[in-house]
Amino acid sequence: MRKVNFFAYPMHKAEHDSVRAHISQLYRDWGKHKNPQSILKFLEEFFINWLFSHISTMDTVTAQHVGEGV
Repeated sequence: MRKVNFFAYPMHKAEHDSVRAHISQLYRDWGKHKNPQSILKFLEEFFINWLFSHISTMDTVTAQHVGEGV
């Protein structure tokens, strides 16, 4: 994204950073509590929706921008 000067790179990266931070916290919590319900809740209530939304919006716009730069 940086190589093709994608205009929304900071916002796109921030989205990924936010999800990675959430997953890191989930991992730390798992180390302490070993609660499979918290993992399931994260996947069902957040991650699946986030992933589909992210792909259909940010990733699509990014792909179009990168494709135009080729």
